[in-house]
Amino acid sequence: MAIHGPIPATDYCQLQAADIYLDGALNVSFTSGYVPQIGDHYVLLTYSNSRTGDYSPVFIAHMAGIHRDLSYIGKNLELLAQWAPRQLFIPIIIK
Repeated sequence: MAIHGPIPATDYCQLQAADIYLDGALNVSFTSGYVPQIGDHYVLLTYSNSRTGDYSPVFIAHMAGIHRDLSYIGKNLELLAQWAPRQLFIPIIIK
């Protein structure tokens, strides 16, 4: 799935179904120079009845400083751009 902006059906495809069976890989990339902003929210999939299975594995393009959170919320598969958690480095001095 290629995302080149925040507007569904214009900047990225949005799969809509009544009943859906998921199996196989999901690849998400940001194209055309688009860089998601913190708080950008993408509804990649919506279904009205039932979902069976899951995407596996899931590959989401890496963006420096941005954590991508992919979750099933209600009857949607949503991707949210958030600040990446910082790793703290605490030096330990052994004498």
